[in-house]
Amino acid sequence: LLHRSTKFRKRNLRSCIKEIPGRIEFVTEQEGKTAKDVRKKMEEIVVNRGEGLVLKHPDAEYVLNGRNKDWIKVVSCI
Repeated sequence: LLHRSTKFRKRNLRSCIKEIPGRIEFVTEQEGKTAKDVRKKMEEIVVNRGEGLVLKHPDAEYVLNGRNKDWIKVVSCI
């Protein structure tokens, strides 16, 4: 799965694992295309006292023991 896209890996994971509320749950995700989309979501996170966002390119490959330019973590400062 290392060379498969983020979108493929998420779809594959959801087909293999059944959610159990309070034990195993998938994170809420939203697709955005513009900086305005990111800003709007970040404003919601700050209002709800959330930790932040992780932005990932849907076609990104997984990097074992590392990071690449296809994802970034945006932390809210409260």
